[in-house]
Amino acid sequence: MHLIDLHIHSTYSRDSDLKIEDILKYCLGFEKATIAVADHNNLRSIEELSLLAADKRYKNIRCIPSVELSALLGGERVHLLYYFKDSAMINPSLREYLDHRYSEGMRIDIEEALRFKDGNMIISLAHPRLFLDKIGYLKAKGVDALEIFNPKLSMEEMTKNLEHAVMLDMPITSGSDSHGSKTPDRAIGRYNSHFLDISYAGRFLRLLE
Repeated sequence: MHLIDLHIHSTYSRDSDLKIEDILKYCLGFEKATIAVADHNNLRSIEELSLLAADKRYKNIRCIPSVELSALLGGERVHLLYYFKDSAMINPSLREYLDHRYSEGMRIDIEEALRFKDGNMIISLAHPRLFLDKIGYLKAKGVDALEIFNPKLSMEEMTKNLEHAVMLDMPITSGSDSHGSKTPDRAIGRYNSHFLDISYAGRFLRLLE
């Protein structure tokens, strides 16, 4: 089985107790795995993942460099998942913002957040249930994909999100949004009791090639 989870939080997120190495060891229980550790507003997991992923034990695990950035849209908090094609080519302005300008609780405007976008990244709107009427606007501003499968969403909400993705011709992503034992209802690679299906993310993954 090929495990996929494009939204995991490690101990580099203050609200998660999942260690990077434990995430990789969990993935060893599957034939293949494609994962993204998208910690809140920092890039620190990327370096550790790169070092550990070089271990031959993890040769069948694809680790996509990523971060979850908090922003504001009309006064509401929105989460953007930034996925990078090459961790060595991360936008210096984004890195500077996260390393030096960001402070806990800070939020930037969605348009400013999307100015960081360049050809090295694909941006997905995380758990977008509150912003269905804004998705067309966000796509025009640079959001590429929608996170459809996420345990925070009900089946009805996921269906609506999927309809919008199809209508706007946007790739879809999926993730458990796991924070380890702090979210016991969100196991890595699962939506409730079901494993996430990699076939849904095929188009998105091709964009990262």
